[in-house]
Amino acid sequence: LGRIEMHLRSCVQQEVEIAGESFQFKEGETIHTENSYKYYPEEFYRLASSAGWKREKIWLAPDGIFAIMLLHNADTVRD
Repeated sequence: LGRIEMHLRSCVQQEVEIAGESFQFKEGETIHTENSYKYYPEEFYRLASSAGWKREKIWLAPDGIFAIMLLHNADTVRD
């Protein structure tokens, strides 16, 4: 439920060159560019914990729309 999928859609038929390679796009053709996953802090901590990480600190934006989390490996001894 928390995933946002991003696509770019070509408005015209075109050819683009990237790093010396040529790519052709038809009008209306899309390319999938990103999956962005959004979690509430507790959802993310559960996911991180299941992968062997422990929470250390969280910095939450005043409006609550994003956070930065500091984690450490659960096997690492912390002072």
